[in-house]
Amino acid sequence: MCLTEEILRNMGVAYYKIEDKGFSAVGGKKFADLLPELCSKNVSFCQFVMYPHPQEGIEKLMQGKNLIINSETGRGKTEIWVSYALQMMLKDENFRAKVTKAPSGIEFIESK
Repeated sequence: MCLTEEILRNMGVAYYKIEDKGFSAVGGKKFADLLPELCSKNVSFCQFVMYPHPQEGIEKLMQGKNLIINSETGRGKTEIWVSYALQMMLKDENFRAKVTKAPSGIEFIESK
């Protein structure tokens, strides 16, 4: 179990864990399929086909789920939460996202 899981479990927070299985398989959906408001702004990456773990991560966030994403550097973790946050800010003017970095280096992203 990773430290983030232990922290969330102790806090009583329900979460969904996503493991990066590598970039060998393509998820099949394009960013535009999941982020219509954001992609209506002519964002360049919207026509790219997503890899499975970013696709799954964005889908879970859009369902209101909490996430733990276990992936190496440069594998799409930031892409997941930033694209979700931008989509939600365009969809709902009251949406807010707050990033807190713990002393352990773990980033917590809270949205409402």
